[in-house]
Amino acid sequence: FTVEVERSLRVLDGAVATFCAVGGVEPQSETVWRQADKYNVPRIGYVNKMDRTGADFLAVCAQIKEHFGATALPVVLPIGAEDKFEGLVDLIYNNAIYYYDDKSVRDNFELKEIPASMAEEAAEWRAKLIEEVASTDEALMEKFFEEETLTEDEMRGGIRKGLVMRNIFPVFCVDAHKDMGVQRLMEFLGNVVPFVSEMPKVHNTRGEEVTPDSNGPESIYFFKTGMEPHIGEVSYFKVMSGSIKSGDDLTNADRGSKERIGQIFACAGANRIPVDQLNAGDLGCTVKLK
Repeated sequence: FTVEVERSLRVLDGAVATFCAVGGVEPQSETVWRQADKYNVPRIGYVNKMDRTGADFLAVCAQIKEHFGATALPVVLPIGAEDKFEGLVDLIYNNAIYYYDDKSVRDNFELKEIPASMAEEAAEWRAKLIEEVASTDEALMEKFFEEETLTEDEMRGGIRKGLVMRNIFPVFCVDAHKDMGVQRLMEFLGNVVPFVSEMPKVHNTRGEEVTPDSNGPESIYFFKTGMEPHIGEVSYFKVMSGSIKSGDDLTNADRGSKERIGQIFACAGANRIPVDQLNAGDLGCTVKLK
């Protein structure tokens, strides 16, 4: 799948790097990491299978730092491990999340105080997180020197800057099979991951900087073409700037020829949803290109 991964990384604003809590950094992890470095993609760590025998979250964080030289910062700490994994200590909100096995309710967790047995460890790791986050911004660093702490919003903003500069690599531990920690990760993705407008600017084939502005000139980058039964070629693209509408006439930068964009779709896997317009930063697909 290496070629597919490389195609995808060229258009991503961020990636979630998945590791096994037992296996840690594996050979394919290294391959994908180098590809993400090549395209300057910010990364979040996702250490899964915390209920497995031999699971060790902090050991995996140490491996990430050793193999990649990345500042792997735990954003959460596990409460228990293996068959005793029961929740997380959230270092941003400074509380504990306990999970229970009840599939009849939507939210299978409860917020509590950090257990006394982990209070010292949590305080130590939270202090490390705050110090690294403060180093991403001069104003945050000044406040840290004065007060030795940051607010939740300041921590999120600092982590976002660290992701853009790729000098901070936040890491979560989860047990996806039992849905423990997944919702917290998704919340983090929505609140903290940089917007496309905050990412380093890309350059077009003429070497010109392209600003991801929906009011700018129309430009789209095709990163994949697939064949599907009864449809034919489906071409996947990212809107690099401007807004794309069905029926727009664009110039093929490689060939210099004109190309009319037919119907456009927002896509999720095999599902395609017809849309009237896609804006800078959006991913979509179209069919029947020349």
